[in-house]
Amino acid sequence: MSLVRTLRMIPSLSIATLTLFLLFFAPIRAFAQSDGLWRTYLYGNDVRDVVASGDDVYAATTGGLVRWTSDDYEQWNREPLGLLSDSLRTAVVDGGGNVWLGTERVGISIFTPDTRSFAPYTSLLEPIPGDRIRRLHIQTDDEGQEVLLVAAEQGYSSFVDGDLRSSCLEGVDICDLPSFDILDLALVGDELWIATADGLVVQHPDGSWTAVATPFDILVLATYEDALLAAGGGRVIRRTGDEWVEVGLGLPSAIVVNDFLPGEGSVLLAASGSQGGVFRWSDASGWARLGTDVFPATSVTVTESGLVVAGASDVGERLDGIWEWDGASWRQRKVPGPALRAFYRSLRMSQDGVLWFSTAERSRAPLVGSFDGASWVLRNGGQNGALGAWTFNTEQVGDEVFLAHCCCGEGDLNCMLESFVGDEYRTLEDVREIWTLDVDEQGFLWGATNHGDETRSKGVYRVDPTSRTFQLFGAADVGFPSNQITAIRVANGVAWVGTFDAGLVRWSFGSDGIPQGIGGDDVVTIYKSTGTLDRIASDSVRQIEIASDGRAWIGTTAGISIYESNGTFTNLGASSGLPNAEITALAVDQSGGAWVGTRDSGLTRLTPGASGVGYEYTTYRAPLLPNPNIEALALSLDERTVWCGTTRGLASFTPLRTVDAGSAEKAAPFPNPFVLGCTDGLRLSGGGGLLSGVVVDLDGRILSRFENVTPDDVIWDVTDGGEPAAPGLYIVRVQGPRDLESVGVAVLDGACSR
Repeated sequence: MSLVRTLRMIPSLSIATLTLFLLFFAPIRAFAQSDGLWRTYLYGNDVRDVVASGDDVYAATTGGLVRWTSDDYEQWNREPLGLLSDSLRTAVVDGGGNVWLGTERVGISIFTPDTRSFAPYTSLLEPIPGDRIRRLHIQTDDEGQEVLLVAAEQGYSSFVDGDLRSSCLEGVDICDLPSFDILDLALVGDELWIATADGLVVQHPDGSWTAVATPFDILVLATYEDALLAAGGGRVIRRTGDEWVEVGLGLPSAIVVNDFLPGEGSVLLAASGSQGGVFRWSDASGWARLGTDVFPATSVTVTESGLVVAGASDVGERLDGIWEWDGASWRQRKVPGPALRAFYRSLRMSQDGVLWFSTAERSRAPLVGSFDGASWVLRNGGQNGALGAWTFNTEQVGDEVFLAHCCCGEGDLNCMLESFVGDEYRTLEDVREIWTLDVDEQGFLWGATNHGDETRSKGVYRVDPTSRTFQLFGAADVGFPSNQITAIRVANGVAWVGTFDAGLVRWSFGSDGIPQGIGGDDVVTIYKSTGTLDRIASDSVRQIEIASDGRAWIGTTAGISIYESNGTFTNLGASSGLPNAEITALAVDQSGGAWVGTRDSGLTRLTPGASGVGYEYTTYRAPLLPNPNIEALALSLDERTVWCGTTRGLASFTPLRTVDAGSAEKAAPFPNPFVLGCTDGLRLSGGGGLLSGVVVDLDGRILSRFENVTPDDVIWDVTDGGEPAAPGLYIVRVQGPRDLESVGVAVLDGACSR
């Protein structure tokens, strides 16, 4: 019996006992969390498998686990001590209601709905055949025992009531398998049928093997009325005795069968392809489509109340999500959020607090979007008047949003400077191949070119957004060492220009503050990695940011160079504390520090040293981030939250602030103890200002999040999964004017005091 369960059996505990317990145990739970609030924003509609538990539906997606109820949804993503991976392939429910989730690369996560917790089940801990899971099945054998079947890329395992029955692991076991890449498994009577990448075999009760010839490659297996069903492509066959019988009557030809769900007297089939959807088999009439909707179904399940639910995966994203069949029509449901296209290229926080982003990835349609903290708006390139080109940067001037398009092929005319207001798009046809953008104090838009073909890079454009006129400044006009410009920032009459591999340029516009280039009184200084006091870390510049104190932070492929007020550079690299010297993203804050993305090495925070000399380095990696490779960073307007655009998804981090709280009263939850049913929720008093944080149980599960609350605001309705929280001990972790504070609260079930 666990400690938590023991405590919850006691209806009445003294405050002294609770206090002593919290003093000794609460800090362990609190410090097990990270030093701030992380959030992951991944696409939850690319569904690979669905499974029902009661009337709840669990969807295994490429963006984590999604639980659908009759009127709502909840999404879980990878995190420490939680879900092992966001890339899920398969899901099953055992007899105890636990959800088993097979991942692409890191084994199995077991989700327990009652405690909302995850447990790992990996090859490091259990006898499963590697961690690249393809399929999971739970069946009941002839003796009524629960059998777990695990198909993986390196073999298979079967378990009976939790005990290993048989397994075959590549490089370890000698088995008569045509291939160790197991596509699917099915238990038929006392025989285990195994579909491999190179053929079908059956394992007999005595452990012997028999290869079974098939009319086509088998990808999917199922047991129906004590017989084997098998599918490959759009064909379905059934094993009768020693022969195969085709059972494809009624199925269209242009499908790929992905899943079977056998039932009493019928089978449901999920198929993708141009004629995909869900089909039902009856012995009398063969296969018939459910409804008229055509969609790429990957899987199918049935809830306790009889609702048929299918999962779908659509490359175009329009038809994916889950589909519910009520007996008469289909209803599509989707998780609101970002797109499936998750290779983030740029992030920009607008002056009204809207996060603009773009994604660009080979073989994926261009995407630009925005998130205002509540709603996502997605704009697909090539649709509704938008250019069909990748966007590498965005910038907002007034109500107009400008898009930097770059790197089109020869003859492709889509890489023009583009802008939109509402749904109206415009282009500047003569401003092309823009890699990055900036806006100066006068409202001029600056665009830098960086095409892989150097002859198509022209230098820097200065655009008047109102008149739609522009000036072009190239190497011959200003003295740039190269026209391949990767970064530009303009402030206080100075343009900082970073090149692909030819160094850094500081271009001062002279006495009138108007850029003229060669022939005027502009001053152009070029900095190289071969200098002395003016040496930069590398000639390959990737990011530039100007701090509020006027210092220029230069991110290069070999570290950060900070241009100090005395005209010298401070260079920071791996030896200084960065996990990797190649800088991929940069954001500076008013504290004098910075947030840094480095190649495949996560997020690093540089905080000025306590003595005013040097920096303290804190690095955050996966699983806090969807991917360790950050391509873009942006700070919220109050600089409390940093947004991270990675090559796998979007995340935000709100660190715990450390400021002088003076004599601020310590935050405390009230009422404490909290008696269930006596008030509408838990609140906080004290703390010296607006407070943010989380409420967790003793297992570390987050039950509530709160941001910028006052003493009048409820921080937790004292429920767990929609039901009243169990009596016991909970932790309120508060982020406010003080450092992190962990405060205990007791939840009791008793009479309300008058």
